[in-house]
Amino acid sequence: MKLAKLTTVLLTITLCLFCNIVCATATPAELTEIRGLIQQMIDVNNSYIRKFTKKVSTDSLKNQTPNTTAVLCSDSRVDTEAINDDPVGNLFVIRNIGNQVDTAYGSVEYGVYHLHTNILLVVGHSQCGAIKAAMSDYSAESKRIRAELDSLEVDKSISLNANIVHNINHQVSLAVDDFEDKVNSGEVVIIGLVYDLHNDYKMGSGQLIIVNINNETDPKILATSKYLTGLNNVKLLQQSDYKSL
Repeated sequence: MKLAKLTTVLLTITLCLFCNIVCATATPAELTEIRGLIQQMIDVNNSYIRKFTKKVSTDSLKNQTPNTTAVLCSDSRVDTEAINDDPVGNLFVIRNIGNQVDTAYGSVEYGVYHLHTNILLVVGHSQCGAIKAAMSDYSAESKRIRAELDSLEVDKSISLNANIVHNINHQVSLAVDDFEDKVNSGEVVIIGLVYDLHNDYKMGSGQLIIVNINNETDPKILATSKYLTGLNNVKLLQQSDYKSL
């Protein structure tokens, strides 16, 4: 409890310092909103502390042993509980715009090589803003944003839905190349998925759709994959040519 109280005090001091900096430029309305959000965070944290020991096991505090490394988009609507309903201690999560392996190799390799996760997920999502941006003229964006968008894989001749899959396939391909030995030995499987928030792929909102396993994208072949044999409710893309989406 002493540690929890100390954490709360330090968090409050940090937030107060932040708030004093913001006060110099924020309008009264903006300041009220910011303070409200900070208070909400503090209240949520206080509530979380009371159930901390139920959420985080003693074993996981000593050493993390996740079973899956997951590369997700930073989009705030992408919920880790769509993948695992108990993500704490089970998912090693890397997030960036466009769910990129290319810009996060160090973190991805840490999950695979040091945490020894057997599954690496690359999860894109419907109506991804990063993919939309990469398909358009983003020359007015900042240097760092342009650099992130430059590393996405898009084809401006195909639709947004198709490009979301196209980029997932590209990121999976990069990961397969990086972890070739582990993939070939069967020690690691790399799976690309679409998290369909908007029912754009017509299988239901919130559905996870498998589009790629270890660079295999043909749904007929994926349906017979050793990784999926005997599993229930597996959703695969219906089109063998995803570019027609």
